[in-house]
Amino acid sequence: MSNRENGLIYTANKANAPGAALSMKMDFTHADRADTDKLNLILWQDAMGTKPPPAMLLVKHPKKKDADDDDK
Repeated sequence: MSNRENGLIYTANKANAPGAALSMKMDFTHADRADTDKLNLILWQDAMGTKPPPAMLLVKHPKKKDADDDDK
């Protein structure tokens, strides 16, 4: 049975959902192109609301160099 038949298709967040404006600017056309730090914070806020994020989500992580990109 497909997800369409069993009702497990999820709807997208509304355009005014928390983090929607920021995530709509992200590049999801290819794996790992979206800014991981920003996306993780958006996902935290979506799940946890106004609860402060853990410190590890506020730390900026260095971006991979193009030489490390295994998708090219």
